[in-house]
Amino acid sequence: MIIYNSISKKIPIVSEDVILDQMSPSTIIDQEVYESIVSMFQSTDRTNHEIGIEIMANCDIKKSIFYLWRLNKGWSYKINNSRMKNIRLFVERSAWKDLYGMDAEDFIEYMYTNDYLTKEFYQELIKTVAENYKDKLESPVFKITLAPSEKYKEYSDETNVFEFTHKDEQTTTRNIENYA
Repeated sequence: MIIYNSISKKIPIVSEDVILDQMSPSTIIDQEVYESIVSMFQSTDRTNHEIGIEIMANCDIKKSIFYLWRLNKGWSYKINNSRMKNIRLFVERSAWKDLYGMDAEDFIEYMYTNDYLTKEFYQELIKTVAENYKDKLESPVFKITLAPSEKYKEYSDETNVFEFTHKDEQTTTRNIENYA
């Protein structure tokens, strides 16, 4: 009935997201703002914490998603415990709880899927991903190479190839002279 009445009386329906997108320009969290927020959260002054949370809650989520993910990794409890309405709206719109569960590789895929991925962010994240594979891919038998898939070729360069060998490769090489 509500929908029928709205359509029949030609009542305009406006999405909450449209209104929020039309509001004044919001802060974009970049490296400098990220560092400022981290120092606010490290402070013992509760007011600094609240200001940091407000900056995050009022930021441009799409343009700040990389730094929001980084903030989420160390400071998610600051946001999760807030009861303020704009913070709850931020948590919902930014997929804050989903970001918490993403490792660097999942986050690359998330950014790619949502068209947030840039070459700069990819370059930074790929190092973290390679570091995560370091202990898993060391082998005394094989030299293992990680290279970006075709899907991510536009974001990578020649330096995005990582080779893993066994830590003690020198000692695991068999000396043929001893067996002759």
